[in-house]
Amino acid sequence: MMLRLLNSLPKKPTPVIVRYGMTTLIVGACFLLQRVVEARTQIFGFYLMYSAIFMAGSFFDRGSGFYATALSGALLLFTIKQHERSVLPSEYALPVTLFLIIGLAVAAISEGLRNGWERAVAAETSKDV
Repeated sequence: MMLRLLNSLPKKPTPVIVRYGMTTLIVGACFLLQRVVEARTQIFGFYLMYSAIFMAGSFFDRGSGFYATALSGALLLFTIKQHERSVLPSEYALPVTLFLIIGLAVAAISEGLRNGWERAVAAETSKDV
């Protein structure tokens, strides 16, 4: 099963333009979904952006998760700016900071997970040979 999962992921090394372009699309799709949820529930949040960070880090690694975190943070600041008069009101400072810290941790874990999967499959393959 792990081999099938790894084979379904994009091959390494993925060209930079493809890696960051696809990461931008993933983050954009999750951001739009987040905005739809927000419009329907009237509750502001940014929890769906973590899935974009995890997907980017797992699919592409090599900094894609960190790029997704930065892009997600920028989109969240843009959203806050639309709702508020100042750039970052004090009540948003802690949640945004925590989002960025947790996002960076998710990016590091997901990229490490991808590398771990690859090493496990390589070890299994060499053991079979």
